[in-house]
Amino acid sequence: MKRKGLLMVVALMAVACLMAAAAYTSATVTNAAALTVTNTNASLVALTADHITDGDVGFKDATAVVASDVLGFNFNMGRDADDPLDGDDEYGLQKESVYTWWDDTNAYGLFQVTNNSNDTVQLTITENCVDDPNIEFDFVMGINRGGVGDYDSDWTNTALVVNNTYAATFNAAEGAKLAPGETAEIGVRINITDLATVQANTFDIDVTATAVTPAV
Repeated sequence: MKRKGLLMVVALMAVACLMAAAAYTSATVTNAAALTVTNTNASLVALTADHITDGDVGFKDATAVVASDVLGFNFNMGRDADDPLDGDDEYGLQKESVYTWWDDTNAYGLFQVTNNSNDTVQLTITENCVDDPNIEFDFVMGINRGGVGDYDSDWTNTALVVNNTYAATFNAAEGAKLAPGETAEIGVRINITDLATVQANTFDIDVTATAVTPAV
């Protein structure tokens, strides 16, 4: 009797091991999750165009606007161009010209990036204006910290990174790191050379925020 009982225990243990092995090769664990799709100005990496919205001097044209919950740019905007996305009543930028959207006195930029994460981040601005290589972009970043530790990147040229995409990364100093809750002003400068083609150009301007060690 004792021997039969022992064999039965061993058999049950063997079955239990096989069941455990089967469970680990295909396991599904359900966890509660939440995700809210929001307007671009209320996101973890929030993008705004405050100075255009406020009609500040130098930003009265609707060059940047939030439409369909996404921040977009139209550098052709001028007077009587009431809708920045409909393509009507627009102007443009001529050859051999440099246009700048940056108020150096107040450190106002064309758009703002606010870090709503608990992580400190480093910003990279990219553009892929591949229709015409004779159109060049520069970006500048400023962070107003109330006079203590303010940051100004100076103008940063975009450099080719991959597949006709050009990037400006603001990582030259510890002060360029955007702490939780901080807002960076981003200025844009466009240089159109005399070799530029008279045509419409469409492209993307992307903002990348990468988590980094906080500034010391």
